[in-house]
Amino acid sequence: MPYYVAFLRGINIGGKNIIAMKALKEAFETSGFRDVQTYINSGNVIFKTEEADEIHLIEKIEALIQVSFSRTIPVTIRSYENLKMIVHEAPEWWATNDKSTYHNALFVIDPLTPQDVQDILGPHKEAIETMVIGDGLIYWSCVLASFNKTVGSKLASSKANHGVTVRTANTVKKIIALIERADQNR
Repeated sequence: MPYYVAFLRGINIGGKNIIAMKALKEAFETSGFRDVQTYINSGNVIFKTEEADEIHLIEKIEALIQVSFSRTIPVTIRSYENLKMIVHEAPEWWATNDKSTYHNALFVIDPLTPQDVQDILGPHKEAIETMVIGDGLIYWSCVLASFNKTVGSKLASSKANHGVTVRTANTVKKIIALIERADQNR
């Protein structure tokens, strides 16, 4: 049975859309998902399921959140294999250990496409940030000291806001490591 990760958009940020991770885990388990674990408070849920239709999975997860928490939360999911591919195919500059640079994956939620998001944000500022379209996401890195001057920082106030959920490169790597550790312990 394969592992998946649900990335929930916009929960537990600024006192809005508060969902306790313990309750979220229990809701997933009650809905039949297996080996459920959450990672940090931003809405990352690792789980196993035999369901292979990702659109159906997204609909099921969005419905369980609506029923369990009375919240309409956009969700995107990625398989463990897809996450490994994302890291493997990442540009060289993404996810380095340089602490002066902020590395993110902008996971795009249907019906938007990565190109839609890039078109909405406009051209990035090459001196301080880099953006490259990947498989259903945008790799984005910026000089931390210049974050407020980047087009990526304007995402929250853009028309693309509700169609993107952002995770740091470290979060993506940590989720992969958690899945690998869980698999080794079986």
